[in-house]
Amino acid sequence: MKVQVDDIRADWELQVRKELDSDAVDRYQDLWDSMPALELYRVEDELLLVDGFHRFEAATGLGLSEVEATITDGTHEQAEEAAILANTEHGLPLTKPERNEAIKRLCALGWNYADIGARFGITKGRISQLLNPTTGLETKRLQPDYDRNTLNQNYIDKRWGEAGYTPEEGAEIRTERLEAFDRMTAPARASEQFLLASAAMATVVQHLQSIEIEHATAIDDENLGRICDWASALEKRADAIKRKRADAQRFAARRVS
Repeated sequence: MKVQVDDIRADWELQVRKELDSDAVDRYQDLWDSMPALELYRVEDELLLVDGFHRFEAATGLGLSEVEATITDGTHEQAEEAAILANTEHGLPLTKPERNEAIKRLCALGWNYADIGARFGITKGRISQLLNPTTGLETKRLQPDYDRNTLNQNYIDKRWGEAGYTPEEGAEIRTERLEAFDRMTAPARASEQFLLASAAMATVVQHLQSIEIEHATAIDDENLGRICDWASALEKRADAIKRKRADAQRFAARRVS
């Protein structure tokens, strides 16, 4: 049936795609006469677009006043479900973030893991990880005794492959685990760097003390200025570290109280 374009509401809250593909819109405009009808849901007094967002944009660009459409009466939840499923059945492939968003929404609408897994071709374990990213295997990256040697790609391909993850997903997990490991070990690295800096400063002080005062006139203004600049920079850095430590101690005291 014919429907007025102005009567159709393209609600992006129903859509899992992040953006429209302009090339697809242009292509649909060129092929408009062979385009299928839009699919709409009548929810209360509104006609919600559930399938054909690219086609709707093409029709708008062509300046059409009416388009072919099919109308189904239903609820807002049914319209959202229909919009999600339409994106998985035809049209442009969903990106990985868009697919993950579709999975999360279907779960919120009451779909079980088995049905979602069958539609998207992923395991229940992967669905669980998407919905609860800090459970299951992923918790290993947060353990204090985590061994960096297990971050090698061969280990992840085998360990996560057994749980149903693809090599691409395994690579993403390795990146996440490396970042988590770096965050976890940052305090230790900072402490090590501080010890090295302290040792270097002690060496500098020893060299300065070895200079006989009566020979100090042999030091030119440039080098003396450089030493003074270093001393000033060290003093400022030390003050900044003191303030940071004091802030952290006050924060910890408030948490305890």
